Amino acid sequence: MPQSPTAQAAALSPRFLFILLGALAGLTPLAVDMYLPAIPAIARDLATSIDGAQLTISAFLGGFAIGQLFYGPLADSYGRKPVILAGLTMFAIASVGCAMADSLPELLAYRMLQAAGGGRPASARGRMNRKRGERGAWGIGYPVLMSAKSGSDKHPVYQFW
Repeated sequence: MPQSPTAQAAALSPRFLFILLGALAGLTPLAVDMYLPAIPAIARDLATSIDGAQLTISAFLGGFAIGQLFYGPLADSYGRKPVILAGLTMFAIASVGCAMADSLPELLAYRMLQAAGGGRPASARGRMNRKRGERGAWGIGYPVLMSAKSGSDKHPVYQFW
C-alpha cells in the first residue's frame, strides 16, 4: 500500500533534510561564485569585452529574482516537489546551454534560464522550512543557510551545532 504524501514527508530524516536543504541553498551561490573567476576567459572565448561578459552576472541575478516571483505561487498550486524537480531540470538544461553558447546574447539567455530554474528550489526551500514549523525552520534551515553561505568553519552557527 503506497504511503500518503504526508506520511512520506514525515518519514524524511532530519539528516536527509539537512543535506537536501544545504544542496538547494548552495545551488545558486555556487552558480555565481564558481563563475566569477572565468569571466576573462569567457570574454576571450566569445570575443567580447569584460563588461559584456559581466552582463551575464546581471542576467543571472535578474532571472533569479523573476523566477522567485513566479515559483512561490506555483509551489502553492502544484506542490513543492514538482516545482523543485522542474527547476532543477531547467537549471541543468540551461547549464548545458551555457557551456555550448557561441555568442554573448545566447549565453545571456541561457544564464537567465539557468537562474530562473535555480529560483524554483530556493523559493520552495523556504516553504519547506515553514511547513516544519518555527523550531524545524530554525533547527534545519538556519544552519543549512549559514553553512552554504559561509566558507569558514569558524562561523558562529557551528557553536550551536
